[in-house]
Amino acid sequence: EAVDDLTEFCTSNVDQQALIIRELFTNVLEAKSRAR
Repeated sequence: EAVDDLTEFCTSNVDQQALIIRELFTNVLEAKSRAR
């Protein structure tokens, strides 16, 4: 059961990181297109 909890925690962690990275990426792209 502890392993399941750990797997679930890691998965949700990765999902959150992917969201954050996607947001950062979008912000960077927007900033670049504005700078032109």
